[in-house]
Amino acid sequence: PETVSTSMDLENSDPPKKRRRLDAEAAAAGRPTRALELHGRATRAQFLRVLRRQVEYYFSDKNLKRDWFFQEKIAGEPESGWLELRWIMSCPRIADVHRASEKDVLEALKSSTLKVKEVDGCHWVARPQPLPALEVKRPEVLHESVDGEEDAMDA
Repeated sequence: PETVSTSMDLENSDPPKKRRRLDAEAAAAGRPTRALELHGRATRAQFLRVLRRQVEYYFSDKNLKRDWFFQEKIAGEPESGWLELRWIMSCPRIADVHRASEKDVLEALKSSTLKVKEVDGCHWVARPQPLPALEVKRPEVLHESVDGEEDAMDA
């Protein structure tokens, strides 16, 4: 019996790096990328609503009570109380699942209760309320990464 793959099967089977490579090749050849096809299935408004909800979840009490990484980034310098957009863009659901651009995220957050500002070309996002208490312990730092930032691993 012959097996027929649907585009949904392909989306779920391709690793993220392969999907990005295939999209880059398609864009270079002037063909629509699969990211455009995914966004074309739902309306732009639906896509932005899903994206807004994902980012709002990252800033929710439920998530921030357990997310020591975002807690540290939000509480740290140079913009205490604010999270640089690049950290949101690095989240797998934003980068790989939704394949959102910074422009998409900023547009989605226009209808959010989250605050957005731009400082020296960098976008920052903040909650309107203070951070909740962290309920998990930060993993011990085992070594420093190449970029000078600490890499943490559970002991």
